[in-house]
Amino acid sequence: MSALGQIFALASYALAALLLAVLAPAPETPLGPVSPALLALAAFVAFLALHDQIWRWRAGRDRAFELGELRHRQSGLGREVDELRRELAQIRSEHARRGAQAQERRAAEFAMLRELLDELGRRLPGGRNRALGQGRRPDAARGEASSLAEPADAAATVREALAENRVDLYLQPIVSLPQRKVRYYESFSRIRDAAGQVLAPEQYLAAAGASGALPAIDNLLLFRCVQLVRRLRRRQPHVGFFINLGRATIEDRDFVDQFAEFLGQNADLAGNIFFEIAQSDLEQLGVEGEDALERLGQLGCRFSLDNVTSLAIDLAALGRRHFRFIKLDAGALLAEVYQSDGQIDVLDLKELLRRHKIDLIAEKIETEQQVVDLLDYEVDFGQGFLFGEPRRSRDEA
Repeated sequence: MSALGQIFALASYALAALLLAVLAPAPETPLGPVSPALLALAAFVAFLALHDQIWRWRAGRDRAFELGELRHRQSGLGREVDELRRELAQIRSEHARRGAQAQERRAAEFAMLRELLDELGRRLPGGRNRALGQGRRPDAARGEASSLAEPADAAATVREALAENRVDLYLQPIVSLPQRKVRYYESFSRIRDAAGQVLAPEQYLAAAGASGALPAIDNLLLFRCVQLVRRLRRRQPHVGFFINLGRATIEDRDFVDQFAEFLGQNADLAGNIFFEIAQSDLEQLGVEGEDALERLGQLGCRFSLDNVTSLAIDLAALGRRHFRFIKLDAGALLAEVYQSDGQIDVLDLKELLRRHKIDLIAEKIETEQQVVDLLDYEVDFGQGFLFGEPRRSRDEA
């Protein structure tokens, strides 16, 4: 009760005591009648005692209520603490599980990369020591721009670069038309020698092919490219990446088995990867190659048909084989090269592509006029130096 309330209560008790002393008859005692002043004092004291009892009772009731509220809140806090402890335990368990899975993935990737490097070493002339760079010419060892004409030198340079993570990821944007919004990137892997010089593919592919090491190099570059794309995907999770897939790699059953296992451990990555396959490679695939494509498709991977020279394509079969894109040369498309020799009209092709859920990408676009002309063909996406040249990713290994 407030101070003002206390004063009001005391005044009320005093007034009531005075009224009682004035209006009530004086009680008789053996000693004589009680004076009105004494009666008023006795009534005032009685009122104070009653007020004190009432106040104590109300205070006790309020304290009991507050204590009950505190106990209820304490119980609630206890439950919340227990819940937080359970959530913290779950987070720790999940973190430990993910850490263990990540460690297992890294161990599996390291084992796969080591096996691929060993396979390249076995295919090199001169064996493993040669693959590690022994016997290389002095100018190549210094990182000068050499032709790498010797097969062993070429393959050994590549193997050494791969073993030391001297592989860079170059990306070229693929944009939607006519909005020109970046939707995908085509990925290119480039190798640096010990001095940091970037080796163009023509510097080593021919020599490596002559040595029989080209399939192993392709497998290694593909695997490293996918690893780099996975790292870049953390920064751009909704962007897709096109990666070249050669026939030798597709038909390498051992590699496909390992690569499928790798994708199985990184299931979320498959939806962001589109493997590009040349039309000539697709037409020459054998049974094992077709099985490999189906296996990758079942893991969620999708494909793009590249280096198209003929539009005599079974688009229904292409769609069933998990192809979602087809790339046509912009210059050839506008020059109506594809319409020659009785091939299908491009506008009719676009309708068929739409029917089978395959998008058309015009590549090698270099001028604004090409873009204007391509819109007549209802092209879905464009790629070329006009929209951006291949640039090194900031998320290289």
